[in-house]
This record gives sequence, C-alpha cells and structure tokens, in this order.
Amino acid sequence: MKENTEKNIIKGCFAFLAYYLIYSFADLPLVLFKIDKTKLTYSTVLIYNIFIDIISILIIYFIFRKEIKKMWNDFLENKDEYFKKYFKYWFLLLGLLMLSNVIIYFITGDMSTANQESINKFTDHSPELMFLLATTCGPILEEFAFRLSFRQIFKDDILFILASGIMFGAFHVIPLYSNWTDLLHLVSYSIPGFIFAYVFKDSKNIFNSIGLHIFHNGLTLSLYILTKFL
Repeated sequence: MKENTEKNIIKGCFAFLAYYLIYSFADLPLVLFKIDKTKLTYSTVLIYNIFIDIISILIIYFIFRKEIKKMWNDFLENKDEYFKKYFKYWFLLLGLLMLSNVIIYFITGDMSTANQESINKFTDHSPELMFLLATTCGPILEEFAFRLSFRQIFKDDILFILASGIMFGAFHVIPLYSNWTDLLHLVSYSIPGFIFAYVFKDSKNIFNSIGLHIFHNGLTLSLYILTKFL
C-alpha cells in the first residue's frame, strides 16, 4: 500500500513538473530558431500555443493513461447521472465569482486583469482559434495538471482542494503580474479551481471537472464574442 502511494505521488509530481517545465520554456524553440514572438501574428501565436498544449496533454495522458481510460469509460456509462449531480456546481462557481469580483471592484475600482485583457486581445484578432484553445486544449490540460496530477500528490481532500485551487489561480495571475491589485484576483481565479477540484474529488472522474471547465470557458468567451462582434 505504501509503495503504491509513493508511486502515485511520484507520478503526480512528474506529471506536474512536465507541465510546469513545458509551460515555463514554451518559447525556447522560438528563441533557438531566432524567431521574434512579438512579430508573429496573433493567429500564429495561438496555433503555436495549441501545439504546445497538445504536447503537454499527450505527456500527461501517457503517464495516467490507464486511469484516464478507466475514467472515460465510466463517464460514458454514467454521464447523465454525473450531469444531474455536478452541473449545479457551476452556478455556485458563478455566484462566488460575481461576489469576489464585486468586492475587488470596491477595493480597486477595476475588475480587469492582465490575464483577461490578454485573452480579450487574442479573441479580438482571432476568435475562432481562441475559442478552440479555451474550450479544448486549455481545460483538458489544466484539469490534467491541476486536478489529476495534484490528486496523486495530496490524498487529504481539503489539502487537495486548497492546493489545486490556489495553484490554479496563481498560474493565471502571477505570470502577468504588474501591480499589487493583480494579486487580489488570485481569489477570483482560485474559485473555479476549488469548484473543479471538489467535483473531481467527489466524482473521482476527471471528465466531470473537464466538462464544467469547458462549459465555463465556452460560455464566458461566447458572451464576450457576442458583445464584441454583434
């Protein structure tokens, strides 16, 4: 039993480390080939990011392929029950997000974040590719990295939910950090991470949190596109 636990922890650490290294050095190939990323078109950058995400997904999938296949078969068999039980948690996510954003607005007078501004900019120039990234590769990779990998490392339920959610939030805020007010948004970005982590913990099936993540990203991005282009 102890050997299995240690093996799972090693697998979880290795999977997240692979994600972190690829995430941190994603632009290295461009540097090696002396390609100036700032001169690339928005569409080219998005295609490159999708390619990097697919590589990361395949690596983590290979590490957890047995578990993922089992979860996929279980999800197909019980998807209706899962939907009835877990879709309601998206409304909790939405309510907590709205509350946190209102509080942040009263403190700072601004609800925008560097991460959201970056997403909006790419969506303005290439909505189709941004939608593809936000509703396929992004949610799958992030659920694999922050939920599936973290669950192998943190067996305590509360510790897992807290660590998964906070790290999820940090990865969305810290890379584009510009001033102290950005750190307040760590709360609003961690909230979806907490909800997704709880759903995965409770269902023991990563495809439930992936499904909620895809729905959340797809809806929010669709609303932005509708208000921008219609």
